[in-house]
Amino acid sequence: MVKSLLFDLEKGTGPVLELLRSDEVIQTVEYIRVEYWGDGNVLVSDDELIVIFGIIGSLPRIRELRIEFDELPLPAQALRNAMAHPYSRIRYIALEDVRLSGSLADFEDVADAVRRSASLKTFRMYRCGPSPETRATLDPIITALSDIPTLKDVTLSTTHLSPEALGALGRSKSLETVSLDHMTISALPLAELCQSQSIKDLKFWGMPEINDDISSMESALAINNSLKMLRVRYCHLNQNSGVHIARMIAANKTLESITLENMNWRNFGGPIQKALEMNNTLRSLSLSIDSKDLQNISNDAQQIALGLEVNIGLQRLRLLFRDVSLNDIQKAFLGPITGMLRKNYTLESLYLNNGTLALSPEVDFLLKLNRTGKRHLLYKHAPNGELMDMLAAYSGDPSITHYALTMNPALFHV
Repeated sequence: MVKSLLFDLEKGTGPVLELLRSDEVIQTVEYIRVEYWGDGNVLVSDDELIVIFGIIGSLPRIRELRIEFDELPLPAQALRNAMAHPYSRIRYIALEDVRLSGSLADFEDVADAVRRSASLKTFRMYRCGPSPETRATLDPIITALSDIPTLKDVTLSTTHLSPEALGALGRSKSLETVSLDHMTISALPLAELCQSQSIKDLKFWGMPEINDDISSMESALAINNSLKMLRVRYCHLNQNSGVHIARMIAANKTLESITLENMNWRNFGGPIQKALEMNNTLRSLSLSIDSKDLQNISNDAQQIALGLEVNIGLQRLRLLFRDVSLNDIQKAFLGPITGMLRKNYTLESLYLNNGTLALSPEVDFLLKLNRTGKRHLLYKHAPNGELMDMLAAYSGDPSITHYALTMNPALFHV
């Protein structure tokens, strides 16, 4: 039974067509990858490609299609044929290094086929664009994605699109995950994405222009009630952007995880302290700070700890300082974090410089105690039954048992 196939067009199209027309492939194949990484010595005509992808689109069990081309334009009509079959069940499409060729009408035909898709869930484009000889753009195709009722996940990387086409994704009613890598965006499209009422996971990678439009992101995300995860990596967010994001964290009531990497944010402690004091829905926060001033790290550590003393939601905190030694980090954070954990019952994981630094045995123990989810019982008048259940659940850990009995000696008499 053949479920997956790899077609290398450098070896010619005859064997590909023969295999695609075989009964075994027609009845069983679910995954197909078509690739061409040659230097153009093997000629493949547009007509051949249009036929090949038309057959692929008509296969009754096909679920996943990957196209990886180099030095060979893909006719837009070939992609259209792969998607336009009325009974197509393709759920996943990925295009890598593809240059689409054809007329404006051909590209509109692809967009129409995309719009009519009844099963597509995942769409990926890596380093794609129109071929040099065409006047068409990929914009209509990407804009059409927002009309697919089944679409859940879109990734666009280093692909030639207008910012407006990216913003159109924010109008989708079904899209849940959007990942943009080295794409060009501006204020209004950025706001459209951040205002989406369906997107739950939003990722930006290598897009420093976000700094210019950070106020649009703040305003949109502050009132967004659907987004759960925000990741901004290698966008070199600056001090001003950090302040805007901290204000957004303070206002937003649904975000659960935020990752901000490679930030040039020298005084992050104060804004993050205020955000943590006001936000109790965030569960995970990861910050990677570049070019950190040594003289300010102690202040930042104290401010972060003060914010966490009153925060009752955050469970995981990761802080990475690229220009600070482990010794300096330990000196700055040990006291404030230890004091904070004596009052905070919810923080379960603390990673400093990717977890390579352990502050102290007491910090490790208090974090472990928080992970039990029962620490609050030790400081309140909890029913003896609940306390005994806790001791029974962690009877194999003498450190937790000893701590519980130390904090509540009455348990000796239960």
